[in-house]
Amino acid sequence: MDPAGPEGQTADAGAGTDVAPAAAGSGPAAAGTRGLMTFESFERAARAAFDEIPPAYRKGVHGLVVRREACPHPRFPDVFTLGLCDTDAYPSDWGGPETIRSVVVLYWGSFRELARRDPGFDWEEQIWETLTHELRHHLESLADEDGLEDVDRAMEEDFKRSEGLDFDPYYYRLGDRIAPDTYAVED
Repeated sequence: MDPAGPEGQTADAGAGTDVAPAAAGSGPAAAGTRGLMTFESFERAARAAFDEIPPAYRKGVHGLVVRREACPHPRFPDVFTLGLCDTDAYPSDWGGPETIRSVVVLYWGSFRELARRDPGFDWEEQIWETLTHELRHHLESLADEDGLEDVDRAMEEDFKRSEGLDFDPYYYRLGDRIAPDTYAVED
């Protein structure tokens, strides 16, 4: 989960999620859409963005599901799950897209909640950021890696720290070591 100032993710066993606090901004990207977006427009934009991703990166992804509901965090009411990568692995002697299957899910209601609270919310930019984040979870599953899950967990711990809640004081070690005694949790 990406609650450090998040816009991130939750470490679910086998399922990556993209969450954002109610006042989150956006990441890199597209032309952008501000204001509110209907479910139908959101679904079209999400499918168009998904189709822009090269097929090699979508191998083993069975598709995109767009849900109407918001997905609030169970303990932090101002944090919403924007998307998740629901991944299943099938027993085999080798891993790969033949044995790992994922579905990427986006929650329009969560995007809507953030857009209502942030007049600068860029729907298309956040759709792209969320899709690519969830696809990274899928690609890491293919590689039997979980680096993004660690980043998600570190961001959640940093969010708890910033809210004055109990947190794992060593969470920063889940980030990337960029110098001796220096870690980065996300951009």
